[in-house]
Amino acid sequence: MKVLIISSIYINHLLQIYKKHKKLKDSCYEDQYFKIKDEAIASIGEWPDYFSKIDVECKVICVNNPIIQETWCNENYFEPEKENSEFSIVIAQIRKFAPSHLIVMNPGYLNQDNRFDKLLHFCPSIKRKVCWYGAPSGETSFLKNYDYVLSPSKNLTEKNLNDGLKCFHLNHAFEPRILDLVGKGKQRKNKMCFIGSLNSGNEWYNRRISYLERISKEIEIDIYSDVQKLNYYQRFKHTYILKRHSLCKVLLQKNIENKFLLNHSNKNNLPQFDRLASSQIVKKIKPPRYGLDMLQLLSSYRFTFNMHIPLSGSSAGNLRVTESLGLGTCLLTDSKTNNSEFLCNYTDILSYNTADDCINKIISLMNNNDLVDEIKTVLKENTLLHHSTSNQFDRLNYIITK
Repeated sequence: MKVLIISSIYINHLLQIYKKHKKLKDSCYEDQYFKIKDEAIASIGEWPDYFSKIDVECKVICVNNPIIQETWCNENYFEPEKENSEFSIVIAQIRKFAPSHLIVMNPGYLNQDNRFDKLLHFCPSIKRKVCWYGAPSGETSFLKNYDYVLSPSKNLTEKNLNDGLKCFHLNHAFEPRILDLVGKGKQRKNKMCFIGSLNSGNEWYNRRISYLERISKEIEIDIYSDVQKLNYYQRFKHTYILKRHSLCKVLLQKNIENKFLLNHSNKNNLPQFDRLASSQIVKKIKPPRYGLDMLQLLSSYRFTFNMHIPLSGSSAGNLRVTESLGLGTCLLTDSKTNNSEFLCNYTDILSYNTADDCINKIISLMNNNDLVDEIKTVLKENTLLHHSTSNQFDRLNYIITK
């Protein structure tokens, strides 16, 4: 058995890595691969090492890193096609490795321009196709191309099973090597942080935004997210339109009526503004962190706020849960039926049902250092024992081989 993993990376994170390590782009393919592996450390990136322990050769291809892909071409004397050069390199890499098993972390990538069929045509060594499907991306009929679909979401797993797919639940996991890379660091801040997505306008994240607005009124919280803030002109326009709306409403109450007032006093006629544009937390939002930098930041806080997107349904298990607990950061998360898998006997203390419930529990914890120290120690041990890459890999290996 030979396994090849097709993966990708956040472009902003990729740019930060090469900016941080300025000479990395001139390094050989192997040196670039291992440096990026450390900077973007996650359980999935460690799978090749775990495969090697059972004498299975495994490689990872990062399809959207043009620098390392160009390096591979130079080292292998390969001239990519002028059209579809990115995919022609991927095909060449797979043909050279000749894997028997293919694991695709972003199945949407092969769902473009008939890539999936082309790949199988040029790479006949592939006998089993597996994909990771963590979040819905619209059309899903292409998932039928795979022998197995892996998902960290129990909700998606059940839906895919109902759709006739061979879908298996595979939890996110914490990679213990992170602890060596992060190091002990400085004394933790007795503060709360939130690190994650706040895509305004997306109903998945509006509830997160509302909770963070409520929490920030009572508790100092540091927020890190990749959001597009309004420029000066946009802020001015936004403020002007809202004030005009308020003034028109007042004038109407004084029985001053005309078409202009009627139109601009109607809330339904207001333009659709970014959800964060008028939020008090927008000024608190700091630039995003990725990979190892994010994990080092997370490990510097005693508390972190977590909320699953609606897609998760009644089950917990997003990546932030295992990352936080594995690092020993006290996690406040939304109530789910299986929270005890991660929070053990502290489920009632660390799970919230409302924003006020969350605030009360944060304040209580901040005033009880001994309890927080006990929680982080117990839950860190539980995460390393039951939710590590080793646990995840054992299940992965069972799924694809048995």
